[in-house]
Amino acid sequence: MQKAYPTNRKILAIGLTLGLVALAPVSSVFAENGIVAREAARRAAAIREAERLLQEGRTSYAKGEYEEAVQDYTEALNTLPGGFATQDRRRVIQSHLADGTVALAQKYRRTGRYAEARDRLESVLTVDPTNQSARQELSYLDDPIRTNPGLTYEHTQDVDEVRRLLYTAEGYMNLGLFDEALAEYH
Repeated sequence: MQKAYPTNRKILAIGLTLGLVALAPVSSVFAENGIVAREAARRAAAIREAERLLQEGRTSYAKGEYEEAVQDYTEALNTLPGGFATQDRRRVIQSHLADGTVALAQKYRRTGRYAEARDRLESVLTVDPTNQSARQELSYLDDPIRTNPGLTYEHTQDVDEVRRLLYTAEGYMNLGLFDEALAEYH
């Protein structure tokens, strides 16, 4: 005579797939083996890790480090287990990810990285087609008044380097180190 073990395994698989861990302890076989407890512990650990990554992303976002924030939000979203129990948390992380991605695209637009900005914004719109911030940023990319078509990332890097050299030269001038200032100006 066969045990009801395969049926209980199917019930467990369905329960875990749906995120209904409460339905899983149907059989004493699973309770004895600790399968349900291990799975619940694994999911709880994954949720804690996703929360930690979300918090790191929020901190990076607050500092203006949008690339790090987007990486943390993406990792948090990938770490969070699926199911009904985490559905609301998933939406929160997706919202943070969309905000961080739009902010990163704004940074890219300001530094002449237009193709990367457009790719980021379009990825937000594929997940959330109603995201107004992403739509507005895309319209800014297409507006030649807001976005200089001649600006390139290399140009912005050169401008930053020249600005740094000018500040250094001015610092030498203020200190009375005229030879060093002249060398920096050249």
